Amino acid sequence: VTTQPQNQSVCELQNGSFTIESNADGFKWQLSIDSGNTWNTLVNDLVYSGTNTKSLTIAKVIPSMNGYQYRVVLSKNNNVCGLTSAIAILTIYALPVLNSPITLVQCDDDTDGISNFNVTEKNSFISANSTIETFTYYTTMAGANTKDASVFITNPISFTSGNKSLWARVENSNGCFSVAQLD
Repeated sequence: VTTQPQNQSVCELQNGSFTIESNADGFKWQLSIDSGNTWNTLVNDLVYSGTNTKSLTIAKVIPSMNGYQYRVVLSKNNNVCGLTSAIAILTIYALPVLNSPITLVQCDDDTDGISNFNVTEKNSFISANSTIETFTYYTTMAGANTKDASVFITNPISFTSGNKSLWARVENSNGCFSVAQLD
């Protein structure tokens, strides 16, 4: 084994992966959900892929997977002993919990259908943890999910808008994010 699998920290609903570097001929990833007392060999399914390769991928991790342990059993042709890797632990970080959609109300003094908004005024309505989270704003939901600079609102304190939706990307200290709609 050149490189053992490493512990991984992943945001909820994101993909995780464990990798081993080895010249072995065969790989069988295993999972323990009881602190290493029992190990079950994984099979490729909707959650796990690469169960017989150097790299195991876990799709859309969920909070109940926090603390799961993974290892890989290695085999080499003409060697019946085999070898088991070190244990690697999966840690799941929670997403920010948001209220959405949030309604912004602004008076249109000259009835032209366009108003200036301070979209940051609703941060505490979007998230109860707004003082310890980072807010950025976008004109499309896709942009908020991907941090697309082309639809990033550079001045959320004085944003000029007609009657359309905006999206707030809220990130916590772990870098996990959720998106809320502002109408």
